[in-house]
Formats: sequence, structure tokens, C-alpha cells
Amino acid sequence: MDLKGYKRVKKVDIKGWLLRGNAVIYAFILIVFIAAIIFMFNTVGSMFTEKSDDNIENITDESVSYVADNQSYKISINKTENFVTIYKMESDGSFNNPYKTFRCSVSSDVHTGETKINEKYVWRRLSDNVYGHYTTGLANQAYIHSVPYHSQSNADLIASAYNNLGNEAKLGYIYLAVADAKWIYENCGINSVVDIYEQKGEQPLIALNEFSKIPEDSKYDPTDNVRASADGKVDTKIDYMTGVDNCTVHVGEAFDRWAGIYAVDMNRKDITSYITITGELDLSTPGTYVLIYHLEDNYGTNLAYWRYITVIDGTENETTDNQEMQQESTQQTGTVQSETTQAVQTQPVTQAVQPTTQSMENTQQTVTRPEVNTTAPVVTQPVQTTTASGNIITQSAGITN
Repeated sequence: MDLKGYKRVKKVDIKGWLLRGNAVIYAFILIVFIAAIIFMFNTVGSMFTEKSDDNIENITDESVSYVADNQSYKISINKTENFVTIYKMESDGSFNNPYKTFRCSVSSDVHTGETKINEKYVWRRLSDNVYGHYTTGLANQAYIHSVPYHSQSNADLIASAYNNLGNEAKLGYIYLAVADAKWIYENCGINSVVDIYEQKGEQPLIALNEFSKIPEDSKYDPTDNVRASADGKVDTKIDYMTGVDNCTVHVGEAFDRWAGIYAVDMNRKDITSYITITGELDLSTPGTYVLIYHLEDNYGTNLAYWRYITVIDGTENETTDNQEMQQESTQQTGTVQSETTQAVQTQPVTQAVQPTTQSMENTQQTVTRPEVNTTAPVVTQPVQTTTASGNIITQSAGITN
């Protein structure tokens, strides 16, 4: 075989390359590159870990961006008598006139003294399996919140805690009905002053609304306007909603806007929890108020029922009661008169009318009833008769008893 003209290709000499002077520089670059990759993976991994931790924290303590941006109200809490007084700022910056009062329950662990609002949460974990809705955090480490729930669901109310409103709290810190806690949450801004004090026997400057307990198996706060799912829509098709009836209540009377409200889908499943209520209702002021009950599904059904609530005071009620009593009295009087008239008409009467003028003929009128007691005494009473000429003659008639 003729190999003339063939040149052998020399293999790469890696050992010789490494032993040359540039090897140290390349090795350093390689180490730096590997270190950079490791650092990058660690950084990205920590970012995902922090985000995951934030999500876990939000499940327990859901903070929100919306808070009132002013300090127009001052909150005073009587720890002994368990009620809250809201004072509205006057033009001179003072807080002298009461604006609202709420019934509450205060834990014995809450410290007295003046403090301020420093945080807000839609939901806040208060202890194991105890959560507060519309929670307002205070600088003294206490919280103003709704009646406690077992979980972060407004369908998981602790009914016994609700029924304890107005007494010392056994759960949570300072809790109120959810509508009242929400009002504080929405209207009293960060740094608003909160004064917690003890004064036995003090009466609220504005009368508290009447309070009614709920069944021990109740899951909803009766003052809560919202019972919707995350998107507010029913996944199945709505069949009907019922119980939205107009009504009349007295000033200060307890009123459950959810009582009797019920909705089902086409599968006869209870979907009442998807209903939401809008509108204002002030049980301390007479007037007519409108509550609107909404229910919507993903099939295009959108219900909105108007409910008119008429609030009346005691004077209106007394006037109505007096009118009804007068009508009833009139009906009873008419009945008695009718019975009396019938009794008189059924009495046996014999009337003898003697002529007193020449133009009159002898006349005798006799009205008798069978089986008359002829042995009964005769009572004489005057009887008036009009003659043909228009003269009135008074005679006596005997009436047997």
C-alpha cells in the first residue's frame, strides 16, 4: 500500500495544554462560572419560597389596601358594661357629641387606656380555630373584630359567642356584630384614637338596638349582608329565591334581614349562601328603607328583589292601637245595641190607645206571643202615638215581664 503523501494528524495534547501557563486562568474562569450558576439557582429558589410563604400568611391574615384615610372618629369602649361609643369630630377638632353606639364583648385580657388603630385585616387569626372578620388592630396588641368564626368563612359563625354579646368575651379580644365591626373597619382610619376604660353602671348616650339571640346551630351572623362565594355566582342554574317580603318594625327592634330568606337551584340544592344584600337600614330612625337581594348564576340568571322595611316609632304604634281599639269598641257597642233591640222587639206587648178627639175612631193595637206568662206583673210605661191629624198622644201601655 502506497502511503506516500499521507500526513498523520496529531492528537490534541490535553495534558500539555493544562501544564502551560494559561491553564490557571481558565480554571479560575470555570470556577467563577460554576459559582455564578449556583448563586442564581439559590436566588430564584428563595424568591419562590418567599412568595409561597406570603400566600400561606395571607390565608391566615388577609390584609387589605382599603382603609379610611382620616381620623374623623374617636372610639370609646366601656370594658365593664360592654358597649362602644363612636364620637364624630366637630369643626373645632373636638369629640364631644356621640354619633353611634354598638353592643360589644370585651375580654378581661384587654388593657385599659388610650391607644390607636395601626392595622386592618379582612380576616385575622386570633387563636387556634378562632378568626375575626373585619379586624381592626390596635397599638396595645388588641383587636376590634366581628363575632368570632371557626374558620375564614362567614358561614362558620360561633353562635354561642354571638349570643354572648354584651357580656365579657370568652373568645377573641373586642368583638361586635359583623355589621358594626365592618363599619369601624371602613370608617375609622389608621391612627384614630381608641379609649378603653372601665365605668360600672354607665348607660349608653345613644340607646343600643334591641338584641335577639340566634339558635345554637346558626352559621351566619344575622347582621351580615354578604354570603357570596368568591366570584358571587352560582355554578348551577337558579330555580328560585323566596322570603323577600316587605315588613314593618319598631324603632330599636331587632331585625334579622336573613330570616326566612331561601334559594335553591334546579337540583334542589340550597344556594342561599350565594345571596348578597345591598342597601342601608337604620333601626334607630323612623322611615322606609330598601334592601335589595341579589342572586346570579353562570347561566345568565340575575335576580334582584326589592324589600321595603318600614321603621316606625312608639307614637305611631300607639295611634294605630287606639284606632283599632276604638273600632273594636264601636263594633261591640253596635252588637250590644242590636241584641238589646232584638230583645225588646221579642217582648209581648199589649197597647190600648183611647181616642181623645171626635175625629178619632176607637182603636186597639194588640201584639202577643204564644205562651205568654199571664201571671207576670204588669209594668206601666208611656207610649206615644200619632193621630191622623198629626197630634201626638201619650198613653200608658202594659208590658208583661
